[in-house]
Amino acid sequence: MESLIKNIQSDLDLVRGALARAAFNQNPTSASKEGIGGESQEDAKSCQRSPQRGGDTVLVQPVDDREPEALAVASAAELSALREQVAALSAVELQRSKLEAQLAARDAALRHYTQSHLALSTKEQKQRRELEQTASTLKEAEAELVMWRERHQRLQREVQVLQHELEALAAQCDRLQSSVLELRELSRRAIDDNNALRKEKRELREECETLQSVRAALNDSVAREEALTQELQALRDASTESEAYFKAAVAEVEARRQYWAAVQGQHESLLEALALTQKTAQMWEDRFASECTPKVFGVNEVPADLPVDDFERPKEELLISTTEDGGSQREVNKGGDEAVDRESASLVAALEAKVVDLALHLQEQRAEAEAAKDAYNTLAAVVERESCDLLELRRKLAAQRPECMNLIDTNTRLQAALLARESYVEALQDFVVAILDDLTGLTFHCYELEVQLAISGAATPVTVSGDGREPVARRSTALNLIQSKQQRCQESWRITVPRGKRGSKGI
Repeated sequence: MESLIKNIQSDLDLVRGALARAAFNQNPTSASKEGIGGESQEDAKSCQRSPQRGGDTVLVQPVDDREPEALAVASAAELSALREQVAALSAVELQRSKLEAQLAARDAALRHYTQSHLALSTKEQKQRRELEQTASTLKEAEAELVMWRERHQRLQREVQVLQHELEALAAQCDRLQSSVLELRELSRRAIDDNNALRKEKRELREECETLQSVRAALNDSVAREEALTQELQALRDASTESEAYFKAAVAEVEARRQYWAAVQGQHESLLEALALTQKTAQMWEDRFASECTPKVFGVNEVPADLPVDDFERPKEELLISTTEDGGSQREVNKGGDEAVDRESASLVAALEAKVVDLALHLQEQRAEAEAAKDAYNTLAAVVERESCDLLELRRKLAAQRPECMNLIDTNTRLQAALLARESYVEALQDFVVAILDDLTGLTFHCYELEVQLAISGAATPVTVSGDGREPVARRSTALNLIQSKQQRCQESWRITVPRGKRGSKGI
């Protein structure tokens, strides 16, 4: 993330520098015009003041007013392109801030779900401990019931022994007394049994209250589980929206690739235009060298071939891994013993049925908790996969940024070379026009000289031959007059191709 922010800031700095250079190039156009006009006047004056030196001729190169206008148009086009790039980079930065906000919200939601899961785990452990305590209490009650049964059997055996002894010792009265004693004993046993049953009933009530509290806690856990299910559904909807956003980002990346293909096609068209301009300039140079001044001038051809960089698009492979965790289920099987007394057997059966129902309900709650845990793990895997997709898209964007910068630089260099070629061709055309004007003037001057020589034919010089024959009149021709005039004016002005324009061919 930090590297992406640094890259975007560096891109913005580059765009700001380019905008400043474009504004600077637009402002000094008037000053450049004035400087070019002053230089042309100074060159003309220096040509008039120069004494007779070599055999070359000087021609002041006229300045075309269209060159600054073309430069201004190119600068305006570059400025508009840079503004569009600034707008695109601003949109990318806004999208980056939105993605960071979404990631922060998802991290907060994940932390909240982790805390909720930990709370559910602690409550489940607490419920397990309470269930173990309830099971231990039930086992103690069963052991106490077995003890009372054994005691009852032992008392029954003692009563039988006493009855046999009373029957053996006494008569009917003794039998009545023994029956009274037996009734008393039975009543006492009934009272003891009643007290024991009341005690067991009180303990069972306490256990029922405990189980009711456990059931209330389970109901609360069910409600919390439903809330978590709703939150999971909301997170799934958010993940669906994020997938749609990623698809839109992929479509945008494809559109940018098509844009870069269009830029490459424009680059190739610029190369073709540059080659056509080179051919036109070479044609004008050959024409000038063949028709006008083949001996005086020689224009060197300097080929200007700009390298075209080939960019390779990186290939990416997207790896998605999912993890699934399985849980185990526990089964609780309990059996009941045969009941001796009807009342105690029915009470024990009811208690066992309640315990079995509670165990089954607890097992269902455990299964639901495990399902919620699996859903949480699935959601975490989805969030991790989305994070990987986001990182992959950022990597693709960072990989394509150098290609964009290289294309921009290449396009700028090609535009500069095309402008230089156009200015050089215009200078050559102006030079050819000036040469043709000079040739026309010389032709008219020759015609005037021929007319003057035809009129003043009597004033020609007379020479005497060495062999003593008659004097021969030598008539001056127009060619002799032109040669003499050229010799006189040869040092006064020279015609040369401007060095700055010739040097611009190699751009």
